[in-house]
Amino acid sequence: MNVSAADIEVAVGEALPGNAAAPWHVRASQRDDRVWEVELRHEASNGLVIDTGVSDPADAISRAIELLATNREVARIARAPHLQHPEAVAGVRTLVQAFGWSRTEVRAVVGLLIDVAALSEDEADWLRDWFGADKPAPRASEIM
Repeated sequence: MNVSAADIEVAVGEALPGNAAAPWHVRASQRDDRVWEVELRHEASNGLVIDTGVSDPADAISRAIELLATNREVARIARAPHLQHPEAVAGVRTLVQAFGWSRTEVRAVVGLLIDVAALSEDEADWLRDWFGADKPAPRASEIM
């Protein structure tokens, strides 16, 4: 059986949770060393790239599906609401990751973005529930 990139894309797409508010976009390709990679994009995600480590397409499908089954990002996106402000959500996600924000910091910034109507209540609830490290917030600096 000759399996193509499109076959891998369909199989991986079917393995993703169907309860996400928007669809994942799946793209499979082979690197120069013939190993299959699967790229996943979603409006609520910073994206995923799965290096299957194998050149056999059937094995690549199995490996990608196995990795997705326990992937925290896939679980987060399955719970994402319909995004009314995708740029603001992406911005918060990027800042959380770049600065290692605590849940307290996420809640503070999300609260401000709600106040200025840059996030919907659903978007804010999702960000509060799924992002930020379980650690104390940094100590505030003194105001001069």
